Amino acid sequence: IRKYYSRYIIALVFMSLFALSSAALAWLMAPVINNVFIQGNYQTLFLVGGAVLGSFIIKGASAYAQSSIMSYVSQSMVADIQKRLYRHVLSLDLAFFHSQKIGGLVSRVASDANLLRSTIANVLTSLGMDLFTLIFLIAVMFYRDWLLACVTFVVFPLAVIPVSRLGKRMRKATNNMQRDVGLLTGLLTQSFTGIRHVKAYAMEAHEIDRADKVIDQIFASIWKGGRTRAIASPMMEVLGGVAISVVIVYGGASVIEHQRTAGDFVSFITAVLMAYEPMKRLANLYTSLQEGLAAANRIFFILDCHSVLKENTEARPLPTGTGSVKLDHVSFTYDGKIPALHDISLEVKGGQRVALVGPSGAGKSTILNLISRFYDPTSGNVFIDGFNIQNATFS
Repeated sequence: IRKYYSRYIIALVFMSLFALSSAALAWLMAPVINNVFIQGNYQTLFLVGGAVLGSFIIKGASAYAQSSIMSYVSQSMVADIQKRLYRHVLSLDLAFFHSQKIGGLVSRVASDANLLRSTIANVLTSLGMDLFTLIFLIAVMFYRDWLLACVTFVVFPLAVIPVSRLGKRMRKATNNMQRDVGLLTGLLTQSFTGIRHVKAYAMEAHEIDRADKVIDQIFASIWKGGRTRAIASPMMEVLGGVAISVVIVYGGASVIEHQRTAGDFVSFITAVLMAYEPMKRLANLYTSLQEGLAAANRIFFILDCHSVLKENTEARPLPTGTGSVKLDHVSFTYDGKIPALHDISLEVKGGQRVALVGPSGAGKSTILNLISRFYDPTSGNVFIDGFNIQNATFS
C-alpha cells in the first residue's frame, strides 16, 4: 500500500466525513424530539431540517469520493501484484516449472489475484469508513448516556471467539478451493490442447470423469466456505438483537420514570441502530480477510521461490567459436534421488552432426537441457568451445 499512501490518506479524509455525517444524523435526533416534537419550536425545526439535509449531502458525496479512490487503489495494487508475479515467474529457471503444475501457476496469477482484489477493497474500506463511523457513533452514545452505552457493549465482545474460529475455517476452505481451481485449470488446458489425442484414443469418458471429480471438490470447498461465511451474520444479528432489546427495556423504563429525556433516548437508539451495520461488517471482515490471506499465501509462496541457477559474480558472455560441445563426467538428478545421467562424457566437434539415440527416459532431453544450461549438472562440467558454461552470463 506504500505506493498509494497519499491516495489512501485522501480516501480516509472522505471516510471521516462520511462517518461524521452519519454520527450527526444520530446526534440531531435529540433536538428533533425535545425541541420540535415536544416544545413545538419552529426555528429549531428549520435549523434541524437544514442540518439533516446537509448531513445527507456530505454523506453521499463522501461515499462517492472514497469509493472511487479506493476502487483505483485496490485495482492498482492487485495489478501491480499480477505484473510482479508474472515477471518473477518468467525469471525462474526450468527446474521451478518442472516442479509446478501449469494450471496452478495460472490460477495464482488470475484466480488468486482476483480474490485478493476483493479482499483488499473490503478490508481497506471497512478499516476506514466502518471503523470511523463506529467510533463517532459510539462517541454519540456515550455522550448521550454512558450507562446505556456500557450496557450495550457488554454483549459484543462475546462474538470475538466464534468469529475467530470461523475465520480459520474460512481460510482453510478458501485455500482448498483455490488449489482445486488450479487443478481444474491444468486439467482443462491438457484436455483442450491435447484434444486430438483424446479423440484418437476415445478418452472422452476418462477426461470427463477426471473433470467431474475436481469440480465436485471445488463445489464442496465453496459450499463449506459459504456456510462458514453465512454463520457470522446471523450470529451478529442475534447479539445485536439482545443488546438493542436490553437498551429499549432499560432506557424506555428510565424515560417513563423521567430519569432521562425522550430526545436523548431516541438519539441514543438511533446511534445504536446506525452502529449496528458497520459493526456487523467489521465482524464479517475477519472471514473476508482470511479468504484474502489464503490467496496471498499462495501468491507470495511463488514470489518467495528463487532460481536454483545463479550467475557467477565474475561471469562473462559466452565467447563465439565453432560450437564444439563437451560433457566431462556429468551426472544429474531431477529430484535428488533417481539419477537421470550418471558419469556421462562425450565431445562433439563444431559442425558435426550427432544423433542421441535411446529409449524414453534414457537422458537425451536431459543432455540438451544441460547444454542449454536450463539445469546445472549435479557433478561434472559442460563446456562450449572449451568455456565452462557455468561461468557464462545468462544474457
